[in-house]
Amino acid sequence: MDSAAPYEVSISHYALGKLEPSLATGKIDVAIQFEFPHSSQIRSVLLSREALGIIARQDHPLAECDMDLDAYLSQYHVLVAPYERGANLVDMEFQRLGLERRIALRCQDYWTACKTVETTDFLLTATRSTLTRMLGSFPGNRLIKLPADLHTPEAMNICLYWHESAETDPDIRWLRDALRSIFEANSR
Repeated sequence: MDSAAPYEVSISHYALGKLEPSLATGKIDVAIQFEFPHSSQIRSVLLSREALGIIARQDHPLAECDMDLDAYLSQYHVLVAPYERGANLVDMEFQRLGLERRIALRCQDYWTACKTVETTDFLLTATRSTLTRMLGSFPGNRLIKLPADLHTPEAMNICLYWHESAETDPDIRWLRDALRSIFEANSR
């Protein structure tokens, strides 16, 4: 019996704004990200809807009150982003709204971000599902509400994307089906 895996899956980051050419050339087979406008050559399917949330340390001065937008923007923030420069998806939404946060720390993973939040007055904004999962490992943090006057969508669509040239490719179809199953299982 051959013990080799039938497929090799590599997960990597890609530059925002470069997704469509990466899918068209086959550099990337599929991508998962917030919904974005694309050409008719890009296919997509909705995987989930995600709301944003904030975590702060348990005794953060603003954790007990309903924070407004001015108080939120006056705080220092931790940004989780895979690249040295460029916005992450949260900041893309803020840019759309004409807002800018004060980024004190930029890191590549949520563990570092949550550990920093636990020991500072910094805030971390991300999807509520991500933050909820992280809270189990960081009991010194708590989930707090977004400012009501932030006016972000109640939830944002997270979609799976692929190029039309890969529509009937059996390997990529298997990958798309596997990813959809994972998201369906996590939504139960």
